[in-house]
Amino acid sequence: MTRLKVVVLGMMGRMPFGGQTWLYLNWLRGLSALGHDVWYVEDDSVWPYDPVQNTVTDDCTYAVRHVAESMERIGLAGKWAYRLADRRGACWGLAESQLDLLYRECDVLLNVVGATDLREEHMAAPLRVYVECDPVTAELRLANGDQHTREAFANHHAIATYGENYGDPSCGVPLNGVSYLKTRQPVDCDLWPVGSAPGPFFSTIGNFRQEGSDVDFNGETYRWSKHHEWLKVVDLPKLAGQQFELAMKFDHDDDAGLMRSHGWGLVSPLPLSLDVFVAYP
Repeated sequence: MTRLKVVVLGMMGRMPFGGQTWLYLNWLRGLSALGHDVWYVEDDSVWPYDPVQNTVTDDCTYAVRHVAESMERIGLAGKWAYRLADRRGACWGLAESQLDLLYRECDVLLNVVGATDLREEHMAAPLRVYVECDPVTAELRLANGDQHTREAFANHHAIATYGENYGDPSCGVPLNGVSYLKTRQPVDCDLWPVGSAPGPFFSTIGNFRQEGSDVDFNGETYRWSKHHEWLKVVDLPKLAGQQFELAMKFDHDDDAGLMRSHGWGLVSPLPLSLDVFVAYP
């Protein structure tokens, strides 16, 4: 197998939570285990969230430390760069000239989640792949004529998606003339060992309500927020006779009260999600 130099673009420093972090770490470990020379890069003008200050900020201290420590924990110490692109000299891990050279010398750039709007520096990469981890939304926006989505796709040579049914006659998602590669979220089983004993309850972690990302298409509204689905199974604890615990972010007390009244155990997700390598898994 040919050993490739692979750049993975991401946002685990911008959003230093367990879910985002492990999404990228599994890709990085998997590609490295295949023998490739893998680099993680965060390079855009979006300010990161700092949970210590509890604010979005141009102070990248927490984000840089989180990226560096996470890469070290998976055996890729020093194989990263973080640049806040809207200011001069705000580059860590590699010097700016080294980062720009990395784009030119790499074999492939994977824009995982498509979270990075590519700039001129990124365009120097000879093969650019948009890895779509949240299928359907982008396709509906593209069908609606969204220019940002059209430009984002056009800046890549290939589009890979977790939408495995794309192109099947039973799948109604508009493909807009795009040829999709199919892929799945990799999981490094050494980092995620299977437990031998069942836990005391079923659990999950996430956000209950996320407004602002719905898409209207052909007279239907496609919802982004998870609360629409949670309400369909709100009686599950009573019907199943099992314990369920949600590490869930609630922006409205009424939502939390509703779930408690139906038998769901609730805990705060923040301390679990920020403890990426211990409490989160």
